[in-house]
Amino acid sequence: MDDYTDQYHYLENCNSIKELQELRKNTWLLLNKIDKKINNSPSKHTTIMCPNCRSSHTKKNGRIQKRSLCLDCGQSFSNDNKSNIFQKKIYPEKMVKLICLIYKTDNSTVEILKEINLTRNTYKKWSREIVSFFPFLENYFQKRSKTS
Repeated sequence: MDDYTDQYHYLENCNSIKELQELRKNTWLLLNKIDKKINNSPSKHTTIMCPNCRSSHTKKNGRIQKRSLCLDCGQSFSNDNKSNIFQKKIYPEKMVKLICLIYKTDNSTVEILKEINLTRNTYKKWSREIVSFFPFLENYFQKRSKTS
């Protein structure tokens, strides 16, 4: 896993939380290397990354609070440079379990929500966040939204 290749295949073979955590760590290492390469390229824009689309095409947004606005997706965000989807989650293990259940099972959305003890609104919000970081999971979420 050190060479960061074939992470989709690796995700398919993850059977435990520990393996998913290792995949997440290695994925973030890869994303940080990509971010450094992007930030080393000459640009007239700031090097603050949008947590929604990971674009560096941002501008300062606000005088009192340190906030930025992404010029690509329009998302406003704070400049704390914390772009981890598991950040600020009270139960990050629930999000990991949601990713596993969406990817590995054919359970309906209702069954998944009951198993994780998650509300539908939280599910919708988390699914958007998850898909923004793992676009290949979009089909898995869409498949469930059609059946529920």
